[in-house]
Amino acid sequence: MDIFRLLEIGVGAFVAYLIIFRIGFFFKPAEHKPELEPIDPPEMIPVPASLPYPMRHYLQMNFGDEVPLPTTAVAWGLGKRIGRSFGPLGPLWMPSYWAVYMVPGKEFVYRLTVTWFGRKMLQGGDELRQGYGRFIMNKDRLENTNINKSEWIMLWLYTIMAAPSATLADPNNTWEAVDDQTAKLSVPYKDGSRWEFTLLFDSQSGQLTGVDTLRVTSRDGKEIPFKIRMDDHQKLGPGVLPGYMKAAWENDFYIMNQLNGVRYNVNIDEVMEEGASESIHLGPAVPKEETEEETEEPEETEEESQPAQETTGEEESKQPEE
Repeated sequence: MDIFRLLEIGVGAFVAYLIIFRIGFFFKPAEHKPELEPIDPPEMIPVPASLPYPMRHYLQMNFGDEVPLPTTAVAWGLGKRIGRSFGPLGPLWMPSYWAVYMVPGKEFVYRLTVTWFGRKMLQGGDELRQGYGRFIMNKDRLENTNINKSEWIMLWLYTIMAAPSATLADPNNTWEAVDDQTAKLSVPYKDGSRWEFTLLFDSQSGQLTGVDTLRVTSRDGKEIPFKIRMDDHQKLGPGVLPGYMKAAWENDFYIMNQLNGVRYNVNIDEVMEEGASESIHLGPAVPKEETEEETEEPEETEEESQPAQETTGEEESKQPEE
């Protein structure tokens, strides 16, 4: 067999491999429903009359005149996210199944499994536990002082999507009416700053169609426009919630998720102890800078002992882990 024949076979095999590899991402995975049942019903409160009209109307229309204040929540579904490091294949949309476990407004664990031919290919996710954020994918992980705030921002986006009435639990959260289709939520961060989320509502149906905010990158702390878009509202667990959502840095959409179910007041203690990865169980991320500051000598100045400013995001990949 001459060298040209061998080369032809090699090129053909490589092309076939690329085709098969790409085809594997067209297979939708099975739903993985967390086996968690409610422990007790959530506290119910009247919808405050002081809320901006579009948010008040949204809650009353989808939950009633009284809305739940869940202590915990779990939401799950299927989706796909863009993978950008596939060489000659270019960016690929990779199918996945996911679940987010959260104490609304406080902490969360988001577990993501990317599949190929419907079988597990990559597993990881992101989290905010005890105020510290982390992204994990297989054995790779990213944690620093910047990512804390990025994951905190994602926590509030998850809360708005899956447990919108939980935004009423903290009296330090404030609302501002913009117009009949827009409202702003302002939330305090632990460093004393506040963060704004602009909620967009459909003029005809009154349903929540999007949230605009800024999100900080985990590499250098830059604030970049970040948005969630939602539709396909349907009965999911305790109320009507968006059944489909997608997220983007500026206009670069990188993830699309289908919401299949939501439950409130479930026991998520085990998941919150383990974190985002099912195979790498680590304690909450404590950035090196903060760990060192806690052990510094007491005679240093107050200014020197202040922790680094916290910001967040996945700048290089533009893929904040949701």
